[in-house]
Amino acid sequence: MCYMPKASPKKTPEEKRPDYFEITLPKVRLKDTPLAPLWVFLLMLLSFLLGMLTTKLQYMGTTQTSQNTQQAQITNDDIKKWAREIRVDRKQFNDCFDQNKYDNLISLDASDAIAASAEATPTFYINGTRVVGAQPYAAFKIIIDEAIQKKVVGPFTVSKGHLPALGNSKAPVTMIEFSDLQCPFCRQFFTTAFPQIKKDYIDTGKVALYYRHLPLTIHPMAKPFANATECAHEQNKFWEMHDLIFEKQG
Repeated sequence: MCYMPKASPKKTPEEKRPDYFEITLPKVRLKDTPLAPLWVFLLMLLSFLLGMLTTKLQYMGTTQTSQNTQQAQITNDDIKKWAREIRVDRKQFNDCFDQNKYDNLISLDASDAIAASAEATPTFYINGTRVVGAQPYAAFKIIIDEAIQKKVVGPFTVSKGHLPALGNSKAPVTMIEFSDLQCPFCRQFFTTAFPQIKKDYIDTGKVALYYRHLPLTIHPMAKPFANATECAHEQNKFWEMHDLIFEKQG
């Protein structure tokens, strides 16, 4: 999940954050215990596991840096070029996009997300039941089936927003997604669980999916992406632009 950044407390000049962590191990006199070979094995195992953890953290940091570098190379001009692929009127789209015409509307979506306790992307509300993160298809299936069969209604009341539904707007289950178009976890949902949800529930008239914006400040292209979908929506091409933006980041 991608989380909203939170303010950090200010540090005094004397404070210095260490770039390492310490683990204090108990003192053991191996020669005084018959379990000396076991202690040696456990210490070796602990060292191995710590080494694996360090390598994993380094890999994750490198991967995230690589993703940020790749996404930082995307420009507004790239977005305008992408728009040609969905056959919108270029002048109308470019004029809309250059003016950041829908910033206020996007901010209203984000305010509604905060009011509904959506602090990470993606966050979903399935007939009022909240689901946080790019969960596997099986997790969504359980909640959707319960909503259909038992008519379960969760505690959250969330507006559908102004964008068009994907699927039958009169479907028995309403699925509202707060998402950030630059969030890697939102794209993970788009490429993994979403295609099966669309096939089994949206295309069969059981679920209507509504998209709402929650661009996070840690993603510099999130708001331009959101504006691009809104400008495409002026020409009835919201979902086409939505899909294309995720696909282009693959």
